[in-house]
Amino acid sequence: MVREIKLQAWSKDHKFMGNVYSLDFEAGLVKVEHTQKGTTHTLGISNVSLRQFTGLKDQNDKEIFEGDLVRETHTVPEERFVTVCPIEFVDGMFIINDENFGEQTPLHENVYGCEVVGNIYETPELADVFDE
Repeated sequence: MVREIKLQAWSKDHKFMGNVYSLDFEAGLVKVEHTQKGTTHTLGISNVSLRQFTGLKDQNDKEIFEGDLVRETHTVPEERFVTVCPIEFVDGMFIINDENFGEQTPLHENVYGCEVVGNIYETPELADVFDE
């Protein structure tokens, strides 16, 4: 089984997300393409937060990265809840960390029931969404 390895980086100083093209651990540098502007930047590795591709896509065929925020719909008898939860890497797997329900669901078990709506860096305010 071949798994595609992709990384994104959040520039802590410049506040932008980009695709990682190279990592130089000896020099401590990351080459990142600014996804909105199409420009390439070389940044210090300590000045970025790296996000790993989970290898999975959401219900709309969008790639899911660690740190993404996903919308989930929960249906319990006679009630329906919508929550927005972060994707985290815990105990060797990617999980949907639903703090509203106190659940940590393996991402691969519910990937088709979630939708990427943002990430913890660019849209952290979405993590507080909880609708009935």
